[in-house]
Amino acid sequence: HEHISIGQGVYLAPMAHITDSYAFGSPEAEARTAPVYIADHAWIATRAIVLPGVRIGEGAVVGVGALVTEDVPDRAIVGGVPAKVIRYLNTGEERGESSETEVV
Repeated sequence: HEHISIGQGVYLAPMAHITDSYAFGSPEAEARTAPVYIADHAWIATRAIVLPGVRIGEGAVVGVGALVTEDVPDRAIVGGVPAKVIRYLNTGEERGESSETEVV
């Protein structure tokens, strides 16, 4: 009804639901709509539900069966009903580690 934008490298598991409208019932019912944005490299797990007006951040992970009602920050792992941040994903560079092996 409105707009759903899915970035590159996004993983959508079977039975993941993404909706940009609360249009339920008859076609004559007034639909409340809002766009949904899913940034690059996000993962949406099985039976997760993403509701209208939500932005899923880059590299974020939405857990199995989660109900996403609010924006998800970049690299956050969310789960539950409603979905809440469980923790954040970190890379070696963010922790000050080098990706190269140091030889002693």
